Amino acid sequence: MFHPEKIPSAQHRYIDQTKRVVGVLDQALGQSESGWLVGDMCTYVDLSFFMWDEQIAPMMAVVPDSEWHEDDFPNWKKWHERMAEREAVKKVVEEKAKLLVGAQH
Repeated sequence: MFHPEKIPSAQHRYIDQTKRVVGVLDQALGQSESGWLVGDMCTYVDLSFFMWDEQIAPMMAVVPDSEWHEDDFPNWKKWHERMAEREAVKKVVEEKAKLLVGAQH
C-alpha cells in the first residue's frame, strides 16, 4: 500500500490483519455495557484506536479487492461513529487534515 513496489501478498496480509484487529475490537465492544473499550467512559484507549481507525478506509481504497465492509463490524462501526461525533475528536481530525495538506506542499 505504501511501498513503491506493490506486493500483493504483503497487501493482503496487512488487510487481513486490519480486519482481524477490527474484529477483536468489534467483539470487545459487543461485550461492553458502556460501549467504550475500557470502563464506562471514553478513555485514551478509545482515542488511540480511533486515530488508527481513521486510516482504514483510505488504506482499503488503495487495494480494490480488499473487501472492506464496515457493516461486517456493527459494534465497531457504531463506536467509530460515536467517536467521530465528539467535538474534541472532530477538532483533532481537522487539525491532522490541515497538517497533512501543509506537508504535501
